[in-house]
Amino acid sequence: MSQLPAVAKIIWAAGVLDGEGCIYVAKNNAYQNYSLMVRVCMSDESTIRRLYSIFKVGSVYSYQPKKKNRKQMWNWACSSIEAKNVLAALLPYLWTKKKQALVAIAFQKCKSNLKRGTLQSRSNMKTQHRFYTVLREMK
Repeated sequence: MSQLPAVAKIIWAAGVLDGEGCIYVAKNNAYQNYSLMVRVCMSDESTIRRLYSIFKVGSVYSYQPKKKNRKQMWNWACSSIEAKNVLAALLPYLWTKKKQALVAIAFQKCKSNLKRGTLQSRSNMKTQHRFYTVLREMK
């Protein structure tokens, strides 16, 4: 994989996200906040680590499922602007999740227009909640 041209790595990553990934807006009720998330979860550690090495953003972590006889699961996840940038790079090569990616990118652009540290208006919170709902309904 390391000898592949950069575009081939992006195409590969798009296939992984299309098949195994998740694009969503997370809702934090305690802080009345919404965040864009991109996540891939699977039992193959090397695939997860490759995703991280391609994009150099996000985090990699593992967990042991609660059910007996299940394999250890590995996750790569990124959020907010990093997630938007990942989706923008993958967008030309996504198939299954292309519409979700477009909505997610629009959400993050809307959110990025806010000044950091300012209180969000009720109207802006409603807009973010609409994006949250639309992405949930696309699954």
